[in-house]
Amino acid sequence: GNDEKKKPGQAASAPIEVRLNGPHAVCVAKMQGYGSVLIVADCWGNRLGIASLEGQWLAQIGCGAEGHSDDRIAAAAFNGPHGLCVGPTGYVYVADAYNQCLRRVSKLRVEEETEGVGIVMGEVDTAAGSGEKGMVDGPVRTAKFCYPHDITASLDATLPVLFACDFDNNCIRRIFTHEGECETVTTFAGSQLGSSGHKYANTRCAPSQAPSYPFSNKPRMLLPRSLVVQGLLS
Repeated sequence: GNDEKKKPGQAASAPIEVRLNGPHAVCVAKMQGYGSVLIVADCWGNRLGIASLEGQWLAQIGCGAEGHSDDRIAAAAFNGPHGLCVGPTGYVYVADAYNQCLRRVSKLRVEEETEGVGIVMGEVDTAAGSGEKGMVDGPVRTAKFCYPHDITASLDATLPVLFACDFDNNCIRRIFTHEGECETVTTFAGSQLGSSGHKYANTRCAPSQAPSYPFSNKPRMLLPRSLVVQGLLS
């Protein structure tokens, strides 16, 4: 219950106004020592926000400066975070669009400080992507994305995968994970050709010969922005 929550030092006793700059996505995650919180991708603010479900701003993830730095949450840097999701292990994954990669927020927690006031702690690292624009499958450190816009997680615990909208590559990428660690990137659907079958004129990342990785009905995609995994009733 709420009585068991530690109060982060940044929290106020009543909802406060926070200026956001292009919020693109939200998700609900668990913060150890506190409970459920709302995570906000504040795209042009180059940060993620953490808020209570009652409307209190608790902390931010990222220093707010444009960049690509893996570090503790107060010092990490993003560049246009777009999509968010919570993976099967509770980690928060971020489509960091202008860094051409997927990021991970782990160990999100409140640590007890003096006089019963807690400090929000956690770590940010790069989950997948070399940071260079392109279209390359394979191990996460060498895989390449082109402006990934959204990310979601499988609902099936026996298939721990993430799916990402690879916006300028006109496709959906699939990332295989193991115990929260991303391991391999593959192309799940679509190709670098647009829905008409012609190469999209503004695509900056496509090689001259773009392979197609279709669903069974062979659709083509043009700048996919969002996706979600939906369970089917049996």
